[in-house]
Amino acid sequence: YKGASTGRKLFRLLKWLKEYQSAVNAITAENPTIRYLRVLAHLCLAFYLCCDNVVWFGKNKVFDVDTSSLGKRSAVFWTVGLS
Repeated sequence: YKGASTGRKLFRLLKWLKEYQSAVNAITAENPTIRYLRVLAHLCLAFYLCCDNVVWFGKNKVFDVDTSSLGKRSAVFWTVGLS
């Protein structure tokens, strides 16, 4: 079971690049309010995915990070990204 979870996580490692690209594409929106909100949402989701990856590496002893603090920070990015 752990191997399947690890495999899924490996597929998600570079998913933050898709959100970053979406943020770059959102810059072309004509309405400034829509543009700002879309860029903010996509960047927050990209930051969430990056933090989530670092937490995963920390839990698997690849990096020495404070996973609790970073997990809370990623939850904030996730919440803002969904709004």
